[in-house]
Amino acid sequence: MLLEPSSYLPLNFGPSLTTHPSLCYYAPDSFPSPSSPSCSIEALVRTGLRPFPVRRVNSTTTWRLQVVDKVPVKSIELGIMRTSDLEGVKMLHDSNLPLVYPTSFYTHLLISPLLMCLVARPSSPASSVPRTPANHFPLSTAACSPVGCISAQVFEPFKTTSLLPIPTLQVLSLVVDSSSRRSGLARRLFKALLDQAFRELPTGSTSCDQIYVKLHVLERNEAAIALYRDLGLVETARCRRYYQRLGEDAIEMSGVVRL
Repeated sequence: MLLEPSSYLPLNFGPSLTTHPSLCYYAPDSFPSPSSPSCSIEALVRTGLRPFPVRRVNSTTTWRLQVVDKVPVKSIELGIMRTSDLEGVKMLHDSNLPLVYPTSFYTHLLISPLLMCLVARPSSPASSVPRTPANHFPLSTAACSPVGCISAQVFEPFKTTSLLPIPTLQVLSLVVDSSSRRSGLARRLFKALLDQAFRELPTGSTSCDQIYVKLHVLERNEAAIALYRDLGLVETARCRRYYQRLGEDAIEMSGVVRL
């Protein structure tokens, strides 16, 4: 049974573009998940299932999030989340979303093949940014504090007859720091996630150029709702007291987006 988080931490609602407290991804039994006083781990993982293959983690260095000046969007580069991003991504979520995830959530973003997370970092002006076959987004060699990130889970089309024979993307979170808001970064992260999701689908699993996107957003976050409408999503449901500790409602939005 999937449980709701036991508690939430009310923080700054402005940057909260989307949040998803009921995460439905699978975690390996053999992976020790750190406990958290602010959110039960049962709300984030299901146990008793077969372990899945994990991504190789080559580095364990972490660093603390630092305050950055206003960064022009053109000087921000996107990349897949790395181990060195873990603490910064966590602090970015904790400082800008109306709920708190345990550390294990961010660890699973790194290692689970079912999840993905793109991070926006300020570019290093003194270095050229290479592209590698394994990563379709430029990555800076310098450790920069993230100014935005987006996380999601991708579901492949069902092999049997389905009413929706296209991939499904469940957006879990989309966060932009105050230093980079009103610059189009949220839209850029969203579109980059769609592109990356399509690339990670197994070859031959689908020949279509569309993906079904689903997410939840705070009801009074009008800016985020307007953004998602512009990206092709529509309101499909209103979830009463979705953020239980806050007593806040959420809007469920979904739609088929062309890649």
